[in-house]
Amino acid sequence: MNILLLCTAGISTTFLVQKMREHASKMNMQANIWSCSSHESNQEINKADVILLGPQLRYLLDKVQMLANDKPVRVLDMRTFGSLDGAQALEIAVNAWSGV
Repeated sequence: MNILLLCTAGISTTFLVQKMREHASKMNMQANIWSCSSHESNQEINKADVILLGPQLRYLLDKVQMLANDKPVRVLDMRTFGSLDGAQALEIAVNAWSGV
């Protein structure tokens, strides 16, 4: 599973990506998780199975969904993002990917 996190500059999601990777490892889950800025997203969206947006990019949801075609796109809630809850962010991605 390939999970892309988008944020404004690609910096704040770096910490959340690390927490998600740690949780995936604990679950013995194969996941490629990375982040980038919204400006780099055009090149990265094609590599992802699921795209998660930081809450500050909620306004880009429609645009990212169009670029992503049929790939699931979700906006992370402020609590998950702000508390760097990697387990919850990973659960959101897995549920989106499995159609839950």
